[in-house]
Amino acid sequence: MVVSSPLARAIAGRRLVVFVGEGGVGKTSTAAAIAVARARTGDRAAVLTIDPAPRLGDALGLDAIDESPRLVELGEDCPGRLTAMRLDAERTFDRLVERLAPTAESAAVILENPIYRALSGSLGGAEAYMALQRLYELSGNEDYDTLFVDTPPAAHAAELLSAPLRLTALLDTGAAAVLANPAILLARAGTSVARAGLGAILAMLERLTGSTLRRQVTEFITHFEHVLEGLSHRAGAVGEMLRAPDTLFVQVVRPRMPDVAAAAALRTSLAERGLTVGAIVVNRLTPGPAEDRTIARKVRLAGAPPGTL
Repeated sequence: MVVSSPLARAIAGRRLVVFVGEGGVGKTSTAAAIAVARARTGDRAAVLTIDPAPRLGDALGLDAIDESPRLVELGEDCPGRLTAMRLDAERTFDRLVERLAPTAESAAVILENPIYRALSGSLGGAEAYMALQRLYELSGNEDYDTLFVDTPPAAHAAELLSAPLRLTALLDTGAAAVLANPAILLARAGTSVARAGLGAILAMLERLTGSTLRRQVTEFITHFEHVLEGLSHRAGAVGEMLRAPDTLFVQVVRPRMPDVAAAAALRTSLAERGLTVGAIVVNRLTPGPAEDRTIARKVRLAGAPPGTL
């Protein structure tokens, strides 16, 4: 990456750079390449993925990536460093419970409760929010100058990035009201993903009978309500992080008109969530000046903000 390029100027001084786009456009390889380039300019960079598939590891030449930071070998003459990791949503949820519960004993009761296990594994938006929560924790880590994030394909990315708002709405319903009448959440779920997750919770509740159900529900309400306020506050903090001035959304597209139209739809979807694309990368292209102008014009006609290409 040329230091004086428009993309380099857009990234300069950013704390968080999030790559979005349709599946197969090259988000992972683009995120990896730009993170490597930043490390070679002296940045202490980290590149993160929410995808359990090994694409990021393959792009960086690593045999495996998990939640533990993995140092990417860039040579002894590299002035910076690059770390890679995968955001583990389920483990983040458990850690938050341990941190927000009033006592260690209360946290243990919550973690062992089958209602919590169903909630953490099935509630629409919870997994996405927890991945972002882990990202929020890392954003406060002074060991890194810039965090580069590889997101799932477009439709899933929009769900992911709106997770803080959706989870806050669900938590605001109130634990007692939800467990007394879980159908409340089905009416408020808003997406097929959320409805499917909540349906799984209802099915689990139906399998519990009599005194077992009453005991598990009472136990969960008693201990988990202490956690709800903290979760709601953190959901708001994650949303603020995504909208902060030092956060940049980079959209990766292919130079084909169907992809350009889909890219415009994604920008609209993100804008409806208060998120703005600040840079666009047209991938898999080495154009001459005339072709470059033609493609740029097509992307702009599809609604790309001025100055993002």
